[in-house]
Amino acid sequence: MNLAFFDIDGTVYSSEIGVVRPAVAQAIANAQAHGTLCCVASGRSFGFLPQAIKDLNFDAYLCCNGAVLYVQNQLWIHDTMQEEDVLNLVKELEQAHIEYDLQKWDHSIVKKDYHKLRSYFKSSGISEAVLWEQVDAYDDCVKIEMWMDSQKDFDTALRFAKPFSYEVHRETSHLEFFSPKHTKASAAQVLMDHFKPDKTISFGDSLNDLPLAKVVDCSVAMGNAIDALKAQADIIAPSIEEDGVAVVLNQWIEGCL
Repeated sequence: MNLAFFDIDGTVYSSEIGVVRPAVAQAIANAQAHGTLCCVASGRSFGFLPQAIKDLNFDAYLCCNGAVLYVQNQLWIHDTMQEEDVLNLVKELEQAHIEYDLQKWDHSIVKKDYHKLRSYFKSSGISEAVLWEQVDAYDDCVKIEMWMDSQKDFDTALRFAKPFSYEVHRETSHLEFFSPKHTKASAAQVLMDHFKPDKTISFGDSLNDLPLAKVVDCSVAMGNAIDALKAQADIIAPSIEEDGVAVVLNQWIEGCL
């Protein structure tokens, strides 16, 4: 049995076209048919995975950069942020009029009048059904995402980043805070320790894929990946537009890599 990890955005799924390319979907199904457990490895929360991803019927879902691990309809990891840290951050964000959401493992709390954040979520393939308006609790957040209108907004939010791990996305004007206890690598290790695969592979394109690339047997950077990941990777695949996952995964399954 083998184990394969797949980043979502920029690797398997393109928000620009809102689909998983057919060749990639077929390659993942083929890998599963040949005894490979296929696992999502994403910064997204489970509730924020596009339907096109859920339709692929992955064997496991490593979400929020490792804060959530959902396997066989069970939460194997559910690493939430400290309630006090969340409340302190929310207070400052509201005073600064910064749009934010409170992501739980399967849904999110985001105010109805946060139009910029809601529009960004919609463009990322996120269903309105998981965007709730009423806060149900502050003690079970796994991620907080914020919309930044200016450098001042980034500076304000980052003053309160110390209790969290975080990712800055200046190109899309948003900022993400996560629980600091896990990475994609630490959650992946839980799966590897449990299933004891013969070989492992990961596919990714961004900074949060670096830790995972260091613990698998074969790490793959997409052709559209950042330079730091390409430098770390064992293989550089064609880009997402060129079905890079399918090209490399099929060769790996056939034993050509």
